[in-house]
Amino acid sequence: MIVNSKDNFTDIAVQLLNGLGFADIQKMGEDSIIDITATKDGSKYAFKCKYDIDAISEKDMRSFLDSTGFGGRYDKLVYITNSSFAVSAKRLAESEGIELWDRNTFDRMTITIADKIEDAPVKARSHTGLIILFIIFLVIVICAGLYYYFFLKK
Repeated sequence: MIVNSKDNFTDIAVQLLNGLGFADIQKMGEDSIIDITATKDGSKYAFKCKYDIDAISEKDMRSFLDSTGFGGRYDKLVYITNSSFAVSAKRLAESEGIELWDRNTFDRMTITIADKIEDAPVKARSHTGLIILFIIFLVIVICAGLYYYFFLKK
């Protein structure tokens, strides 16, 4: 799984969660602070996926925490990034029980489940249609030649 832009980061996170055995995976709307919800082993999870070149700040972490209603709707919160976390964000996450998946964690997880994720099978190119078309053309040419030889040639 290759993360090549912020546009496919959440989709790849969904694939990762699927490979890790999460169920009821739902991608939320773009205007939601929570990007993905899922369940595993009877626990409800809320995921925030942020593709960024900078470390995730305490402000970003606080925004996620405040939007989730932690303690009510979700049993576990997970913040996923392709980057890293600022020290203050790590402290807040630790004090609130938020699980952090940085780029290293994300990479390790994708490597461990790579064989579980099925990519779309590559369809082999087939020349069968071309061969059939050529045979039909050949039959028409032979029939035209025979018609000419037997009926039109006098």
